[in-house]
Amino acid sequence: MLHGTYSGVQYYIEYLIETLSKMDLHDSTLEVLVSQNYNGILRESKYLKINKISLNTSNRLSRIYFENFLLAGYFKRRRFDLFHSPGSILPLFFRMPGMVTIHDLVPLRYPSLCQNETVLYYKLFLPPTIRKASTIITVSDVVRKDIIDRFPDINKEKIVVIYPGLHSRFKKITEAEALEKVKHKYHLPDKFFLFVGNLEPRKNIIGIIQAFAALKKEHCKEFKLVLAGRKAWKYTPIFELTANLGLQHEVLFPGFVDVEDMPVLYSLAKIFLFPSIYEGFGLPVLEAMACECPAIVSDRGALPEISGGICPQVDPFHPSELMLAILAVLRNKEYRASQISRGLRWSHQFTWETAAEKMANIYHSFMG
Repeated sequence: MLHGTYSGVQYYIEYLIETLSKMDLHDSTLEVLVSQNYNGILRESKYLKINKISLNTSNRLSRIYFENFLLAGYFKRRRFDLFHSPGSILPLFFRMPGMVTIHDLVPLRYPSLCQNETVLYYKLFLPPTIRKASTIITVSDVVRKDIIDRFPDINKEKIVVIYPGLHSRFKKITEAEALEKVKHKYHLPDKFFLFVGNLEPRKNIIGIIQAFAALKKEHCKEFKLVLAGRKAWKYTPIFELTANLGLQHEVLFPGFVDVEDMPVLYSLAKIFLFPSIYEGFGLPVLEAMACECPAIVSDRGALPEISGGICPQVDPFHPSELMLAILAVLRNKEYRASQISRGLRWSHQFTWETAAEKMANIYHSFMG
């Protein structure tokens, strides 16, 4: 899965493995299978071996075929003690202990918000994954409950919640040169509200634009809206609505933002808006908090859990609630300051060291 432009799952995989590579795994070795064109941050260490396979994993069908029909033979030859799939699915044909990280059940809960092929993939491969996994890692308690609700016969004891971490790069940036460089690179305005994520229906970008349009009529005329992220799927209505509302010069689409520039983007924004219809975790909210940017989230999925009840929560299907929440954060300086200070303290508890240590303990239990 580590190819092209990353989103949350890809960052999760890479940061987790990077942290594990620096840990003493007690005479165990972690072998990572990546495609031959992988050029990310992972490097071999005393405890980490990187094995590049001759496969173009950017081709989804090729990857699915490899995972389900060729990996079993590879495992048998290498005699591994454990296979961990960090991307929600275990291979169909293999006979060894397997654990899996499941990030969400969105394709099963909200199929209309996903690509048709993703829905089919989950319907075919997730049920056998749930049954055969020795251990299931979820990234939030909400996802754990979703799995139990959909698969009531599962052994609940094998589901373990391990929160992802927050990369140390996410902190408030104040250097004028760094701020100006990113503003110029992405053509950012002086005052703006920010969303970060893939442009796709689940993120409720339509609701964000509607709330922003209502806000512009009576208030905040000097603010613009920045929607940062790649075009993913079913994104045409986003651009149609922007045009229909006459907001082409008020709503800005900088596209995919390099991860090194993200702390500056959060530091420049007045408020971070993340009223998603559903999130299994919601890492951008913690990133914004760590950069001292107050966030507004939806009251659905894992966002109330991950934000610790600190952020204002709105119904994603009522843009007026988002508009009022924005005004409350803007107009009440004490409220805004409280959001920033509490969010900063809350975000610091999510570390990759903690996540990797918990994961390593599970690995060791299989070794024993």
